Amino acid sequence: MRATLTETTIAIASPTPVPPSGSPSASRTPASSIRNLKLVQSRHRLAILVTLALTLVVQWSATLYWVVAEGNATRLRAEDVLRQMTIAMREQSERLLHDVDSSVKTAKFWMDTHPGDDPRTDPEFGRLITLLRDSSGGLIDIHVVSTDGLSYSLPAQRGVAPQNVADRDFFKAYKQSPASNMMIGAPGRTPGTLQLAVPVASRLDRPLHGISMVYASIEIRHLSGMYEDIRFKPNGTVALLRDDGVVLVRAPFVEQYVGRSIADGYDYLRHIKNGQSGMYMSGNSALDGLERLVSFIRLTDYPLTVIVSAGGEDTFRAWRETRRLSIITGLVISALLLAGALGGFYVLGVVQQSEITLRRLALFDALTGWLNRHAFDDAAQREFTVAGRQSRPLTVMSLDIDHFKRVNDTYGHAAGDIVLRKLSRQWGKSLRSSDITGRLGGEEFAVIMPDTGAEQAADIARRLLEETRALVIEVDGAMIQVTLSIGLATLSPFDFSFDDLLRRSDDALYSAKREGRDQVVVAPSQS
Repeated sequence: MRATLTETTIAIASPTPVPPSGSPSASRTPASSIRNLKLVQSRHRLAILVTLALTLVVQWSATLYWVVAEGNATRLRAEDVLRQMTIAMREQSERLLHDVDSSVKTAKFWMDTHPGDDPRTDPEFGRLITLLRDSSGGLIDIHVVSTDGLSYSLPAQRGVAPQNVADRDFFKAYKQSPASNMMIGAPGRTPGTLQLAVPVASRLDRPLHGISMVYASIEIRHLSGMYEDIRFKPNGTVALLRDDGVVLVRAPFVEQYVGRSIADGYDYLRHIKNGQSGMYMSGNSALDGLERLVSFIRLTDYPLTVIVSAGGEDTFRAWRETRRLSIITGLVISALLLAGALGGFYVLGVVQQSEITLRRLALFDALTGWLNRHAFDDAAQREFTVAGRQSRPLTVMSLDIDHFKRVNDTYGHAAGDIVLRKLSRQWGKSLRSSDITGRLGGEEFAVIMPDTGAEQAADIARRLLEETRALVIEVDGAMIQVTLSIGLATLSPFDFSFDDLLRRSDDALYSAKREGRDQVVVAPSQS
């Protein structure tokens, strides 16, 4: 009777292909809800990462903008101060040179109006020279130079021999040019005091008593002292250059720098040589190797250039300290943001794990990992509705372990639990990813098989029977083997609810039990 029933059912069934894992049935399984939950949590993590990245970008962009803006503002303030100082130094230098020019012209006028008196020995001329020196505060000394290049101090002093200046550049210029324009020579030693001084010379229209030139010497130690009082300390400089790059005066005073030419220097060639005024950040100085912010301006009436500089380290020290603190603050804020993000990840992980645990408890049987009765009923109803609406085949498999009560009675309920766990794991290997499995209670199980006809379901069921029969489960040294009874029912037009379909599957299962167990019975189709 059982054989006739089974064969008849299989004969009228048509094979149905296994639905792919991406089929609607697969996407509606309760396990997919956990995958969706993990996907949502992954999106939350991604949102945290994106927010963190954007926040860090904004933070460091703002920090960089502020640091650069503050650095530019610091430089602009320093440039403004340097520019004003340079203009003031130009005016002061021009006043000094006007005074020098006036003193030289006064001496020349006296000589022109006293052609019969030798200026080297005349007391009146000596008193005039002393008056001129005193009026300049001892800054300017007047000297006369003979046609053969001997320089005489005035007023004449006993025991002070004339100094030969024939090799000095200002005397050579006198020899080469007949003009009587003012000539500013390179620094050299003065007669008498032998102090370093800058000579400002002018030739006579005609030699008198063998004298061809008058020049004023400006002692560098006096000029350096004036410049020293106003320079930006500790590394700022104030300097006076000739147009050919020769350093006339420099503060701070270093003797080997005076008279030295910087005409071949990069900064001079690029900025100063052909410029009337300007501002630049120097490289390492050719004189002392320091970096400086430099301002320069040419004098209006003389072939000289005033240079005022501030040490780069001095100018930007406060800004660099602010920059350092800003970077440290930014790093601290970034670390806090990162710690917050990591904390968020941790909290999300805890929440996700809790939600997954709760979802599993709500959906799955703790012993076997199959759906519990409530979740199985929900999934079954969805599959029943979809199959009916889309006219797709649907088969339900009811499974019951034969004589399972005997296992519990003989080996204990703990052993029975082990048997259930291992059987459900073995069955899961033979079932497809689209099949929906559920434990209905005790040793009773059911499988919803979407897009599956009776013949294909029967093949799977027979495979389950064979695997169950062959499986030996060892529990505390005891070898346990069980068999399985299966009932199958395929959806028909007369199944008005899933309960109808499940009832027919259960009826087929009971038929398998009555007819000897360890077999598959397929419920007849309804017509």
